[in-house]
Amino acid sequence: MADWNADFGPFDGHTWLNCAHQGPLPKRAVEAVDDAVTLKRAPHRLPEQAFREVPAGVKRALGTLINASPDEIILGNSFSYGLHLLIHGLEWNEGDEVILVEGDFPATILPWRLLESQGVQLRFVDAECSTPLTQQLAETATPRTRAVCTTWVDSFTGRRLDIDEIGTVCHEHDVLFVLNGSQGVGARPIDVSRTPVDVLISCGYKWLCGPYGTGFTWLTPEVLDALGPVNAYWLSMQAGTTLDEMQNLSLDTELGASGYDVFGTANFNNFMPWTAAVEYLTGIGIEQISAHGERLVGQLIEGAESSSFEVVTPEDPQRHANIVVLSHSSESVARETHRALADAGIHTALREGNIRVSPHVYNTHAEIDGLVERLPK
Repeated sequence: MADWNADFGPFDGHTWLNCAHQGPLPKRAVEAVDDAVTLKRAPHRLPEQAFREVPAGVKRALGTLINASPDEIILGNSFSYGLHLLIHGLEWNEGDEVILVEGDFPATILPWRLLESQGVQLRFVDAECSTPLTQQLAETATPRTRAVCTTWVDSFTGRRLDIDEIGTVCHEHDVLFVLNGSQGVGARPIDVSRTPVDVLISCGYKWLCGPYGTGFTWLTPEVLDALGPVNAYWLSMQAGTTLDEMQNLSLDTELGASGYDVFGTANFNNFMPWTAAVEYLTGIGIEQISAHGERLVGQLIEGAESSSFEVVTPEDPQRHANIVVLSHSSESVARETHRALADAGIHTALREGNIRVSPHVYNTHAEIDGLVERLPK
């Protein structure tokens, strides 16, 4: 079995099991950081074409990751950036409806509340209800429903939704399916050419192991065509020209996805290492990474059964990803255990009184054993 742990770190004796918060940079991405700093430290080494090539490189890497054309990728700095493009770029009418999932991550819900002042109605379904989510969506959708927005993998429970089933229901009702992939993309494979999703948005600093302040959006051509102009970034507007030809001040409305890129796309310090990180993951193969994560998660769920903690995350491999949430009848015990793990150099997250464990490609079976051994019986 391949040992990818050596491609990261050094972790100085610590175990990082908190990728759902921050993914570490692979060593080759650290080298790219050094290259970016070198260019900025001595700008005579910075070629003009880098202002085009750096964003083009990360778009190629992301396109390979999700099986999309690089021209369909919008570069952002977070999940929130992409969702705000939709909210500000699509035309909304009073009485329109958006369906969300109760208890979803705030970033997936809060931006939609901006539309309430325009008379857009937010309706909620419950993923924890005994009624299947797809059935709830079918029963909740009306002719006024414009979009369904949810996260692929829930941060608080580790529950993974069946996005093929959800997307099929959405399309049967002529509703846009907007997916927050931040806790899944990079850990689980997704092919936007086959998955019935209309909008895929993800941050880049968790499972994609990029720097903080990275993210991307992919849209179907139909959604892209429906977006109104929300940006007029000068470098995008000058596409096809060099930096010594910048006096064209006309607005180009035919830029496609690149017209919605975050400002400062030649973000050398962020996008150069992020490109290296994404290329590293795709070089291994997301299917292999997913299989490795499944083994680690299965080991953790099985080991936790002998502890006094309850596994909140669904045990069914079809319903979980790389996040395992452990709950205790005593929140004080959960907090003490989280602190004791940190003292032992095992880093997890405390979320809503529960311990969240999120291993990725760089983690080992021995590290999972080390955590399980420290869970109180």
